[in-house]
Formats: sequence, structure tokens, C-alpha cells
Amino acid sequence: MGYNVLWTPDAQRDLDVAIYYLTETLGMSKAAARLLDDVERLITTPRSFPESHERVQDGLLAARGYRKAMVKPYVVLYLVDSSRQEVVITNIVHGSRDYAHLL
Repeated sequence: MGYNVLWTPDAQRDLDVAIYYLTETLGMSKAAARLLDDVERLITTPRSFPESHERVQDGLLAARGYRKAMVKPYVVLYLVDSSRQEVVITNIVHGSRDYAHLL
């Protein structure tokens, strides 16, 4: 059956902001659709293999258990709760940002 994937309000907001920026600010609706498709494909992996993506490089976040998956140019940050069999997507940030200080 696999792990359940949950989204925090912050992660949903992050995705909404990215989609809005791509479509409304840059006029790149195809890129926005591709981002949505890529995120949807990405979250199927943690359902079956929740620890398949690498831990983040930042020591404090790594110690907390944060993992990252790339949906270029974005980074999807998530936590694995093995006891509840849940993957919690916490944030989606542009790869150029120093996300360690955003959390």
C-alpha cells in the first residue's frame, strides 16, 4: 500500500506561488503545467520508497530528518514519519534560494 503523502499548508502555498509566478508573471503556462506534472510524478516515489531521496546538506535540517527531491529548478523538502507511514511535504522552494534559513 505504501506511505501516505501529506502536504503542509506551507508546501501547498509554495506550489501555488510557483504556479502563479510561472503563469501570471512570466506567461509560461506550459512550464507551470510541467511543474505540476513533475511534482505529481515525484511524490509517487516516496509513497513506496520514502527514504529514496537524499537528506538535505544543512546539518540542522538533516538532523531533523529533512530530505529533498529535485523538480528543477525547485527543491521539494519533505519529512518521513515511519511510525505513521507518512511522508510530509513541508516546502517547495526555488533551488537558488537558501532554503535552510526559510524553515
